Amino acid sequence: MSFMKDREADLKDGVAAESPQVEGFSPEARDAILALLVSLGDNKYKLGRRYAEWSTAGPTLEASVAAASMTSDQMGHARSLYPLLRQFPGAPPELKSEGDRKEFWNVSFLDTPFRSWTDLIAAAALMSRAMNIVVQSLRESAYQPFRHRAAKILQEEEYHRLYADGWLEVLAAEEGSRAELKESLNRIWPETLAWFGPEKDAMFAVAAAEKVCDADGPTLRARFIADARKSVEGIEGLGFPDDTVIPWDRWDSKGRRFIAA
Repeated sequence: MSFMKDREADLKDGVAAESPQVEGFSPEARDAILALLVSLGDNKYKLGRRYAEWSTAGPTLEASVAAASMTSDQMGHARSLYPLLRQFPGAPPELKSEGDRKEFWNVSFLDTPFRSWTDLIAAAALMSRAMNIVVQSLRESAYQPFRHRAAKILQEEEYHRLYADGWLEVLAAEEGSRAELKESLNRIWPETLAWFGPEKDAMFAVAAAEKVCDADGPTLRARFIADARKSVEGIEGLGFPDDTVIPWDRWDSKGRRFIAA
């Protein structure tokens, strides 16, 4: 059952929706919560859109069904986050359809359709994993709505992680698909690292100081790198470099994305 269906069931059973109170946080903390909320929501929404494009185009019927299932989960996660925007003056309008907003705060490689199945698996293995690292850091969040959503999101994402990691092994088993997979992974690796922000990134630094999340950006990035490397342990020909140079001159701190070179 999706998060949204669970939530609807709660409401039908008389469980009141939470009324998030942000007044107890400093203005800087409210800005950080809002930025994190929109970034997570927009990236999940866009990732869901990209998955949806493969729900009838996967390399196998099972792959298409899996893409459709992951679409539903990502969209459900996004739509569980977007209503919280009402609590923040000046926040982007609540997203009801892609046409409701002109600007999205998602990584740039989710702007356009995936070129191949390896692009989808790379995004599931890296960007979805990066968001999971952040959601894990929200399990004891001082901002209650994050805490309430984290467990359910992570439960559903565990299937995505296992599915992506399984496909890494499958695609790496043959020379041709391995080369294509490596290109897909290498293309999005720098921007996925950048999503955690530069050394003194205000969003995660303030969020960590205010106990909204349990670590700052560099610490979360290090957790992600360790987890990503663990996912390819023992898979011949796959790995992630130690010396990635992140082009911070292309970094848009508001959108948390690269701008065109």
